[in-house]
Amino acid sequence: DMNFAVAAQDPVRPGEATVLTGAMYRPESSEKNHPVLVKVLVDCSGSMQGDSIEQAKDCLNWLFGQLNNTDQVSFTRFGSRVEHEHAQLKPCTLIHRQLLKATSRRLNADLGGTEIDQALKEVIAIKSGSAETSQNAVILLITDGEVWNIENTIARVRASGQRIYAVGVGSAPSESLLKDMADVTGGACEMVTPRENMQTAVERLLHRIRQTQAIH
Repeated sequence: DMNFAVAAQDPVRPGEATVLTGAMYRPESSEKNHPVLVKVLVDCSGSMQGDSIEQAKDCLNWLFGQLNNTDQVSFTRFGSRVEHEHAQLKPCTLIHRQLLKATSRRLNADLGGTEIDQALKEVIAIKSGSAETSQNAVILLITDGEVWNIENTIARVRASGQRIYAVGVGSAPSESLLKDMADVTGGACEMVTPRENMQTAVERLLHRIRQTQAIH
C-alpha cells in the first residue's frame, strides 16, 4: 500500500539504468461508507454441523448489529432446499435488526446436502425498490465450500451484476472455488479455520462492501 520507485543498472547497456515506479490508485470519494444492500446466504447443510454453524450464528448476530436504517438486508439459508427467512430487501430498522438477530440465533445445520446453485439463483432474484438499486446488491455467502460443478452458477451471478463476498468456514472449505466465485464477480473471499473468530473476517468484508466501487 505504498508508492515506490526502484532503480537498477542495466546489465546489457553499461552506463544506463532502468527505473520502475508504481503508485497506488486511491479514488477520492466524499461518501466512503455508503448504504449497502446485502443478501445474506447461509449454508445450513449437514456438513456445517458443530463449530461451523456456531461461528456463523455468532458473526451474523454481530453483523446485523452493525447495520443501520439506510442499509437493506434479506436473509436466506440453504442446503438441499432453500428457505427465505426474510425474503425481501428491507431497511434495517431497529425492529428488523432484532428480527434478523433472533433468526440468526435459531440457525441449525438441518437442511441436508449443499445445493448452492438453486440457492444463488433464488437470491439473485430478490429485488429492491428499483432495478438499478437491486443490481448494486451484494451477496454475503457463508459456507463450508463443499460444492462442485458450479461454473454455470458463477456465470449467472456475474451476469446479474451482483458481487459475491464469501466466507469459507470449517476444516476443509473449497478455497479455490470460493475465491473464483468472489473474483469473477468483483467481490472478495475470507477463509476461517475451525473455532476461529469469524467476526473479524466478516468485519473486513463489510468494510470492503461499504467502500465506493470504481466500476470503470
